Amino acid sequence: MTDPTLFAQALGERGLAILDGLHIRAFIDHNRRFTEPRDRASAEKRLVLSTGAYAGETGNAIPNRLLEENLVEHLRRWAPFICKHGLIVIEAHNVYPPIAAEYNGKSHATAFDTYHGYSNQYPIDYEAFMSLAEEAGFRTVAHEQRVYPSRLPFVAISLNRFKTPGPIAIAAAHPPARRDGTSWRPGGSEDTLDGEALHRFLYHDGDLTRPRRWCASSTGMLVHGLLEDIERRLDRCLNPSRTSRQLILADYGAGTGLATLELIKGLHETGLMQRMQRNGINFKLLLFDFPGGWFAKAFDLLNAFTFIDFHSLTDPGTGKIRLISDIIAPESVDIVYASMVLHLVPPKAIPALIDSFADVLQPHGSFYWNSPDTAPASAHSEVIHAPNRALRRVLLDVIDTELRMLQVLSKVPLDQRGAFADLPQRLADLRRSLTPERRAVAKARADKQILAVPTPVEYIEGLLNKRFDGGFATMVSVLSEDDALALALLPANQRYFNEIEDAELRCKLITLLLRYEVLPRFRAGPAGNAVGLNLHWTYGEHVKNG
Repeated sequence: MTDPTLFAQALGERGLAILDGLHIRAFIDHNRRFTEPRDRASAEKRLVLSTGAYAGETGNAIPNRLLEENLVEHLRRWAPFICKHGLIVIEAHNVYPPIAAEYNGKSHATAFDTYHGYSNQYPIDYEAFMSLAEEAGFRTVAHEQRVYPSRLPFVAISLNRFKTPGPIAIAAAHPPARRDGTSWRPGGSEDTLDGEALHRFLYHDGDLTRPRRWCASSTGMLVHGLLEDIERRLDRCLNPSRTSRQLILADYGAGTGLATLELIKGLHETGLMQRMQRNGINFKLLLFDFPGGWFAKAFDLLNAFTFIDFHSLTDPGTGKIRLISDIIAPESVDIVYASMVLHLVPPKAIPALIDSFADVLQPHGSFYWNSPDTAPASAHSEVIHAPNRALRRVLLDVIDTELRMLQVLSKVPLDQRGAFADLPQRLADLRRSLTPERRAVAKARADKQILAVPTPVEYIEGLLNKRFDGGFATMVSVLSEDDALALALLPANQRYFNEIEDAELRCKLITLLLRYEVLPRFRAGPAGNAVGLNLHWTYGEHVKNG
């Protein structure tokens, strides 16, 4: 286990090539032998992610920095041997101590930590394990990932299929000479910086092999449902008695294309795309969104695929908002999916939106959706914009009250206060310049950007039940402090703080207030964890009734 090179030699002596194997192991990696890291300097610089306590074979304490470096080196030793078929790992994890205390007597945490500690085994927190695996060059297949429990604020057991990085295996595609006349393409005036910022918020450095974990598991859950549905429909398409040999999916509110990108990867990883091509299935993906920087980025990433078409939700002639049923024919689509969309729609607009989905779906067509900002969150998690809503309240307080600003500054470490020393005077100048009219305009824009109150899932479900059969589930992921700050600093979300027109001042205030006022409150509450807070997701699967 600790030396895969010796294992490869042993297999070779028996006529087996280690590269030909799909490697599968359960609860083994934490039982590796600990050795001092080769790169001690790297270990000393490491920002510790794990929260467990560890002892060596002689009873000596193992610093977490060294243990994490050891795990990275261990996984890197295995990386060359899993490049063909990957590695399936079931692993057990320890639990962040404050959360373990909350579940005292209701989880295995105390016994688990004890017997692993006494037997020189080294399980680490789930988030730390995933971060270190990624650092070692492993990439998880998100739609095959499973965690237990999925609805509590900790992960005790995870199942991942890891692959080593390489080009995304997608079929060769070329920009079409033309598209359908109803299609949309960027006009050149879109805010491309906004689209690029969101793309990098969803993928590490824009790398399509590395979706960020705050959204990877929930998107993977959505894609898993889509893949199973597509496979069932493909089986029916191939029935000799069927005359229709096409599958049409619609991505409503495609944004920068996250869900569709992950779906395309899943179609190739499962062989479904190849199967459709072999059997002459007419497969189409229709993407819908408002024209802007986000959709322009999706076009940039996905336009090369001839089975994808883009449609604007704004009428090009009148500029009015269109429903999906205003753009495509009734009963023309097999599946509609909406990833991280419904929480952006004003409640009064949701009934017509759901009706439009039902109208374009064929009989027994499916609708899949997820949302990180649908109420209510569980007792141990928060919806994604809870920090931003709290941030807006604090920001208005510091604009109105000089003392409030000074209270926040007092929480900043002394050696870092200099970076914010100019804020009291700049806020005083802003305070004098803010007219009631300007405040009213800023508030109206803020209410359009992020709903003042998240929409209740019961309201959405009640509307869906009129046209669909199905239900919803919930799950929890982790939003790190860095993720929360990046979310607030997205150009689109900065419109939530329009009282401050100076972009540099706005970014500085957002950073200060989130880091030292808002996020510490959340992390001290029931949703807090070792790296940030637990993020509540709602996920729905529905079939058109009647």
